[in-house]
Amino acid sequence: MNWRTAFLILLAGVLLAACAPATPRQPATVNPTGLFYVVSGQNAGTGFSSNALTAVKRDGFQKVFSRKIRRSWAKRPAIDPEGRIWIGYSGDMNHSDNRVDIFSPSGDLLTTLHPCGDPEAGISFSHGRAFVACAEDGFKGKVAVVDLKSLKVEKTVVLTNPGSVYLLISSAADDKNVVVSGATEGPNPNFPYARISIISPESLAVTTQINLDINTDIWDILPYNGDFLLLNVASARSPKDKPNDILWLAPGNPPTIHPVAASPSPFRGALVKHILYSYHDPSYNSTSEDPRRWLSSYDLDSHKLKTMPLPDKFGAYDIAWVNGKLILAARKGIYEVNWGEGAHLLLRIPDASSILERSP
Repeated sequence: MNWRTAFLILLAGVLLAACAPATPRQPATVNPTGLFYVVSGQNAGTGFSSNALTAVKRDGFQKVFSRKIRRSWAKRPAIDPEGRIWIGYSGDMNHSDNRVDIFSPSGDLLTTLHPCGDPEAGISFSHGRAFVACAEDGFKGKVAVVDLKSLKVEKTVVLTNPGSVYLLISSAADDKNVVVSGATEGPNPNFPYARISIISPESLAVTTQINLDINTDIWDILPYNGDFLLLNVASARSPKDKPNDILWLAPGNPPTIHPVAASPSPFRGALVKHILYSYHDPSYNSTSEDPRRWLSSYDLDSHKLKTMPLPDKFGAYDIAWVNGKLILAARKGIYEVNWGEGAHLLLRIPDASSILERSP
């Protein structure tokens, strides 16, 4: 199976879900500043039976509450500046979805939005707005701009790659730019390509679109001192003399992108000051059957790299730094990483897939 076939299979998964809606709850009052959140939302194999929003104490890593959420893919939830939790749903292999549920820090369902189709490519915040990136039909994507006070859609920004497919996958924002990445096609149908779109969070105009070179597939974007680090899970396929593990984007007029040699195939990352911790999976969204999984620590200033192996096919979905601990979200729950020793199960949360913390 070539990459084009794998891409079409991925497109088939971008299609509305159903299943029981989340119901408002009345949990006990909690102190949200002492919590982080875990979303379970990607196990389609069990019909999303474990889908939940779980609050966890930062100090002691104890569960505070767990709320069932919709049985639909919940891939890239986020916390807004007011501490509300936004969860977008993108259906299953046979249906699409267009819902975004917004929960209070205490787990109450506040409202449900319908901003655009398959809001699975990230929700980010800037200038009093939410930017909800939607995969739509895979031939064009949309970013719905939602006012954080009224929760009304101000504008919908349509993103395309004329003459080609464009499936939005990831996004991030700071106070000057919103960056969106999507999978597209290139000259060689057997290899992945990506296209970057940059939106002004003030004017809401698309300022730049850039087609990246061969072997690029960006599943995580991290703002860093006015720049953006694009983690390229497809970099293991690149020649050793042309490493592109991280694509360092410096927005500007014109923007520049600098390829960085770190460790191949970073899938998800967490920044702690100038240290980038990444989880690596060379088989992700690929026809590769490479079972290796590992973690890396990369110093963005000194360029020093450390790596640590994980068990084959470990299967993590997210990585975060919480209360002085490096943790992973995986099928059995939250794992704590002891560097050089391995990862052990810290908290059992079935099908944990996203870790959410409030911005400092």
